[in-house]
Amino acid sequence: MSAGTGMDTRVERIVELDSAAERLAPRLTEWAKWSGFSCVEHGPARWAFRRGNFLRALVSWDLEVLPTRAEVEVIGEAPLTVRASVQVDFGNRASSPDLNEAEVADQTSRLVAYLRGVYDFG
Repeated sequence: MSAGTGMDTRVERIVELDSAAERLAPRLTEWAKWSGFSCVEHGPARWAFRRGNFLRALVSWDLEVLPTRAEVEVIGEAPLTVRASVQVDFGNRASSPDLNEAEVADQTSRLVAYLRGVYDFG
């Protein structure tokens, strides 16, 4: 599912996981570390992250400096089901809505891969 409002592009996925809820926090911590996000809110069933800033976005078209929000929320427990979303503000970047959505979908897919444990090596 995706939506664009003005200059924001948001991609959301509902994902069933075959792991315990206790694995979410360490997986999200690793994802944030490797993706450049900072956790700005966390609770037992919801996490919110931020990356980028408007001032740096004025001089760069790099997706990693654009203001970005990511959220993960537990919406079911048997099986463990989460809603994961990434939203990017493309306000200072000239590009097409299709390209923006593809880039945000790629970011969301990486988040989902971490949630599924694709990068669990420990």
